[in-house]
Amino acid sequence: MKLRQRAGALEIILAFVVVALLIGGAVGYVVISRKDKDSKNEQPQQSSDMARPEDVPECTPDIKDAFQKAPFDIDQVKVVTPGKETNDPRFVYPWVKTATTDRVNIYAPAEGRLYMIRHKVYEIDGKKGNDYDMFFAVDCKTVYRFNHISHPREDIKATYPAGDLPSGDYANGGVDIAERVKPKEAITVKAGESLGYTTGTPTARNFDFAVGISTSRESDKLAVCPFTVFKDPLKTQLLNLMGSKAGGVPIPGYACDVEAKKF
Repeated sequence: MKLRQRAGALEIILAFVVVALLIGGAVGYVVISRKDKDSKNEQPQQSSDMARPEDVPECTPDIKDAFQKAPFDIDQVKVVTPGKETNDPRFVYPWVKTATTDRVNIYAPAEGRLYMIRHKVYEIDGKKGNDYDMFFAVDCKTVYRFNHISHPREDIKATYPAGDLPSGDYANGGVDIAERVKPKEAITVKAGESLGYTTGTPTARNFDFAVGISTSRESDKLAVCPFTVFKDPLKTQLLNLMGSKAGGVPIPGYACDVEAKKF
């Protein structure tokens, strides 16, 4: 009888040990699995729309005297006002000569590669606007851009990746949506090529033109008076279009006052 009781007690103890081992193993597996999962979550996750080094094309080495052609049809412009008087101090603002035309033809002032495009849908004083900003890289240190181009060239417009959607909620202080401002194709344009035309903003009937230059490929590009990058006689011809917003007519010698802010 005593032997049977001892055997029964031993079986119970062994059963407890087995169960304990099974529970311990399961707990250990859960702990290890959780640690493994936590260690993976600690790794930085790269967003699918984040630019990888291999996605960023190399810039062109510095090009001397790249700006060879007028950026717009001079005969279609009434006056060019400095941004400090008009809106953004980094730009100059050509105004459509509405007395004789309803548009201004836009041209590439220098060879460049399209690296950014915005589509803006907005309303000013009850008038709806629908236009594009186009950014071109000339070389590693120089870029130029046009804002409020109502009719970009068709192949340039086709590079916009989001169709009729705007590239950001700018009217409410929104920023660019990264995947909507990267062109589907980095089109290269030659100096003098047509980039389209614009009727200007709905109320003011003007548009923006800017040039940004950096001292090295790594440093920020800062705005300059965009007409100073041209050579004479074109440089003087463009500078002679400058005038005050209040006067609305060119005043030869009027300062092309652009603030050297980050482009």
